[in-house]
Amino acid sequence: MLKPTYALPFLFVFLFGGLLFWATPSEKKIKNGINNKDMRSFSDLKMKGHPVPAFHLKALETNTQLNQDLFTQSWSLLNVWASWCSSCKGEHDFLMALFKEKKIKIIGLNYRDQQNAAKAVLKETGNPYHEVIFDPKGQFALELGSTVTPETYLIDPQGIIQFRFRGPLNETVWQSYFVPLFPFHHPV
Repeated sequence: MLKPTYALPFLFVFLFGGLLFWATPSEKKIKNGINNKDMRSFSDLKMKGHPVPAFHLKALETNTQLNQDLFTQSWSLLNVWASWCSSCKGEHDFLMALFKEKKIKIIGLNYRDQQNAAKAVLKETGNPYHEVIFDPKGQFALELGSTVTPETYLIDPQGIIQFRFRGPLNETVWQSYFVPLFPFHHPV
């Protein structure tokens, strides 16, 4: 039989493991793209209400120089993605529908990726983006506060960040969090 002092580490591991299991979001909520318990962290963004940071990066397809002026004149979504990101592939059909059916201006931010791989994915699956910013080192994404893919920002016509969502977009997420904020009566 173990002495009580030897059992303490096992008890600690058991309790800590149970706490982690209890605090982990359910797979069903994650699958639907929503974790209501954590939604506050998605909108509590230090960049909310601030302009898109200044940047000078090349376009993925054309190598032309792009900057923060991309985010003025109309409402837009900034979608952080990568060719190696499986969740990004999962949201791709929904982004295509937003682009084709709702005429939403979506700017892609290709994050820490190989240029040829990213181009190949868009050629194969379709391109929902008005423009794609190529950020091979991830510097611009980090300035936005983005550390995961996919992640989507709602940006107003003055280039001000209004909302951020971490995780793949789908119809449930769109209806629950973006539709109330997005002025659909002003098409791009």
